[in-house]
Amino acid sequence: MWSEHGWTRVTAAEAAKIHPGGTVSAHSGLFMCELCGQYVTLTEGYEKARHFRHSAHEESKNCPERTFGPLYTPTYKANEHELPIRLIKEKNTFRLELGLLYVQQDIIRNEQTQSVTIIASDVAHYTYSFERFSEKAITYLPVGNVPSEKYEVLTSNRLMSFWPRQVKGINRKGSLFQVQNGKMMTVDSDILVEREYYLLTTRPLYHLTSSITFSLQCEIRSGWDTWRLYLIKATALDQDAAKFFLSMHYRLTDSPLQVNPIWPIHIKTPYVLKLPDDYIIVHLYGRREKRITTFPYAPVRSQICSKYGQIYKIDCNGRQQLISSGQANVLQYLYLWKEPLTEAGEIPTFQVQDINCHEISAGVHTTLPARETVKILLPYDGKAVISRNGIIVDKRDIAAQSYYIIENISYGMEIELHIALDVVWAASFIRAKEKTITNDDALFASLLASFHGNEISIPHGLGSLIQKLDDYPQTKRWLYRAIRRGAVSEEAIKYLKKQIYTIQKK
Repeated sequence: MWSEHGWTRVTAAEAAKIHPGGTVSAHSGLFMCELCGQYVTLTEGYEKARHFRHSAHEESKNCPERTFGPLYTPTYKANEHELPIRLIKEKNTFRLELGLLYVQQDIIRNEQTQSVTIIASDVAHYTYSFERFSEKAITYLPVGNVPSEKYEVLTSNRLMSFWPRQVKGINRKGSLFQVQNGKMMTVDSDILVEREYYLLTTRPLYHLTSSITFSLQCEIRSGWDTWRLYLIKATALDQDAAKFFLSMHYRLTDSPLQVNPIWPIHIKTPYVLKLPDDYIIVHLYGRREKRITTFPYAPVRSQICSKYGQIYKIDCNGRQQLISSGQANVLQYLYLWKEPLTEAGEIPTFQVQDINCHEISAGVHTTLPARETVKILLPYDGKAVISRNGIIVDKRDIAAQSYYIIENISYGMEIELHIALDVVWAASFIRAKEKTITNDDALFASLLASFHGNEISIPHGLGSLIQKLDDYPQTKRWLYRAIRRGAVSEEAIKYLKKQIYTIQKK
């Protein structure tokens, strides 16, 4: 039934307490079947215990509960999972692609027919060689720009255990696509408030409700049909907006279903998660009822159940294990692959610049940035930690993919940029006259590296200084690099000679 947080699960006994007398008709719109999304009747309870019942006048009679009874529990097979469909938006049009999940290369190579055929609307045929297939990720194959209500995948019986024979296509009433990656949302998916989606439909949209905004992006004619692509967004979680998305079998919510792997260390790519151990622990979160299934069967043990979700431990019986989460339909799924983790993670790229867009390197600086201002752009949410003379004076949150400005940079200030628990960049600003010799070899080397400006050729006597720096290995490496480069900052050489003289006196 509807609540302030969207559709909330309710039992017949709980509903009877809310409505203690008489039948509550499906036409009231008070109770909805969570499996098929159609309104149901709460019986009066004179002859039998009060229960929910589907109406004889429903638009669709395909609800699993209608077919298998009220105790029905959905089960999924590997080839029943939907393949991803992607929409590529172009200037005044769009095109569609069907994604085929990665299959091990030894299986692909042993196939007699080295191709796959995709049939759209029983009319258009697209045949692709296995040579096009990626060895590490999903392979997206073009299927034209005319939407089809179903796609048929033709290949060997062996590969049918990885790919379904039929894939649900574009619903004429409307299918939603994520704007950021173009991926189509599966039936029964959670839709977020204040997030934009592409809506592909044959129905023209007029005024819907004050809590939904939309704009027409383009149209494509196909026979008697006109397919329209809209940019659409729900601005509030209310019942009118929820009913509109429910008519296309999507659930408007402020707490979507999430499956987050926790342990062990793993490599996650779309639909595939590689791990070195025989188990995985995942966190499942979301407001509505959810469950996890496995194929082939593997034990799934619930560790914690609370308002923050559930923790599951899943055993991995074979090299490939499929885990799914959802309810009547599969909403999210992952292939678990057991193999050694030999890949290295990528270091996040970020920008630290002055106001004139000149890069500011990490380390010690003897000059302040232009207009005493620093611009920061991080790929993920992070934090700036600001210190003065070694004492933390401020911590500021930095949102991902948005420039953040720190002004009034002054001497004695130190800035560290954190992403999660990692310090990805750090710099300090000190006056040149404040530089004094230190037994900290790392700081000595960073002071030398901070000098910029006029460069000179390597002096002839510079090599003789190396033997005097046996207790300063990092400084020696800086000196070796300067000799190999053939040029060095004039100020750095003056400073080095001065400090070596000080070392010898000590």
